[in-house]
Order: sequence, then structure tokens, then C-alpha cells
Amino acid sequence: MRYFEKGKIGRVITIHMSKGDLVLESIKDVIEKANIKNAVLVSGIGTTSRTVFHRVLTTGFPPEEDFITLDGPVELSAVQGLVIDGNPHFHFVFSTLDQTYSGHLEPGCVTLYLMEVVLVELLDYDLTREKDENGIAYVTEKK
Repeated sequence: MRYFEKGKIGRVITIHMSKGDLVLESIKDVIEKANIKNAVLVSGIGTTSRTVFHRVLTTGFPPEEDFITLDGPVELSAVQGLVIDGNPHFHFVFSTLDQTYSGHLEPGCVTLYLMEVVLVELLDYDLTREKDENGIAYVTEKK
């Protein structure tokens, strides 16, 4: 286990996406334009007409993953995650009319009516992701 403790929070950035906006791609665009290095995604709600995600299917190494695309209305109930060294890693919970899902947000999700997310910038951190001996990326301080 490792943890990192700093005391300064920077900007709070609210992103509103409208019908047809790509979700992850729009967030990445804001991260780049606002020059965000490290942040936490603290809130996210909305709807999608196309939802692309992956989930883990196995407990061994390397993990087997299932990539799924759902076309049709999806209600996003929660999204959270980190931006580390400018790179977002978000997980979310969402539902169709018949089923509830959770997984890792992938490129290609399309906003149906609206999407709202809030990023809180973390200052004084110099974090990155490195892969361990099993190929799993973890957060660490830059050397």
C-alpha cells in the first residue's frame, strides 16, 4: 500500500456536455486546455445514447477484459476517478431500462441529452502511473 498526502486544492472545473458530445474525449479536451496535471473527478451525471466501457472478467494475470458497446438510452448515475499526469481514469455506474452496469469509461460514449462532471484540481502533486510486475498500472510519485 502507498498513499500521498498534500494540502492544496486548485480550481474546481465544471464541464457541461450537450447532445452529441463525446464524453471522455470532451473531458480530455478540457484537461488539455486547462493544463490540468492531477485532479479528482468528484461528480458526474447524465445520459448517453452510446456507451462504451470495459470490465474485468477474471482474477488472474493478465486480467481478461470484456469491451462492451451499448446503443440506446443509458442513465449515468455516478462517475468517479482520477486524472494523473494529465491522463483520466474513470469508472462509472449506469443503467439501461433492464440492467445496471459498472465499468471503466472508454472513448466513444456519446451524450444523449446532457452530461455534467466536476473536476477538482490537486496541486503540489507530482504523480504518474507505472506498471507493476503483473502489468497493472498504479499511482506513484514521479522520481
